[in-house]
Parts: sequence; structure tokens; C-alpha cells
Amino acid sequence: MRRLFAVLALLGAVGLFALFAALGGGFGPFQQPPAVQVAENEPTEDVLYPFRHRDQSGAVSYVHVGERADGSPKPIAVTILNDGPERELPLSVRHSPTNETVYERMVSMPANATVVIVFHRPSDYVVTVTTARGTSDIPVRGDEFDCNDQTYGVAVEPDGQTGVTHIGTTIGCSG
Repeated sequence: MRRLFAVLALLGAVGLFALFAALGGGFGPFQQPPAVQVAENEPTEDVLYPFRHRDQSGAVSYVHVGERADGSPKPIAVTILNDGPERELPLSVRHSPTNETVYERMVSMPANATVVIVFHRPSDYVVTVTTARGTSDIPVRGDEFDCNDQTYGVAVEPDGQTGVTHIGTTIGCSG
């Protein structure tokens, strides 16, 4: 009888654990991909801008991945700058834990325009930028989310080559 009670208690605990993990966004095999919202030409979030010779006035899209909850770490941004002539750029965002592509678009980018992708929910992601010169994958790791401002920058040069940079604050986070 004790053995049966122990097995039932263990199964109940595992079931509750799985339920709470799934309801809370989850982790490991219980993670769900985040929702994505696109705001065209509308700055909805202040982010660091890694290219000092440019500003965000030429942004064509702000892509928000997940929603920020009270008390959660600061979001991480990825800005894609078209530093060349007007062109179409295939962009995608993959949520690594579920291997699901949560954003995939062919973006029409005028010269000097940017797309700003803001990750609100800590998790692992990969941003993929494809040009005539190849594909660049920019990983955003879940353990990078903290109290600091961080932005990865991808500059697409006139010949299609990409350069990746990172800018961030380095204050000590409490906790």
C-alpha cells in the first residue's frame, strides 16, 4: 500500500510540475514559442543603437518577440541596418528550444533603413539575415537577459556582406 501511495504521489507531483511549466511559458521540453507583434514605422521601445553614424529614424519595422512581464529582465534587441541600396532582405527569428520559426518575412528595406527586433521574453533565439553574399545567424542566449541594456547590430554593406557588433551597458545587477 505504501508503494502504491508513493507512486501516485510521484505521478501527481510530475503532473503538477508539467502543468505549471506549461502554463508559465515553460522550460526545457515544456517551452512554448513566444507571440510576435510587428509595429511598422512606430518606435515602441527605446533600445541602444550600435551604429553611431546612424539613428533609428529610418526604421521600417519594430518586431516584438514575447511580452515583458513586471520584474522580468530588460529586453535584448537586434537591429538590422541596410547600409546599402534599397533591397529585399529575408529575415527570420527561430525560438531555439522549440526549433519553431516565430517570424519570417521578406523585408523591403530602403537605403539606411533598419529593422529592430526586440526580445522581451528570456529564452534562446537565432536571428537569420540572408543576403546575396550568404547567411548570418545571430544567436541571442537566454542567460544574457539581465538588468543591462543590450543590442546586437547587423550592418548589411552595399555589396551584401554583413558585419555583426554588440553594444551594452555593464552595470552590476543585484540579485
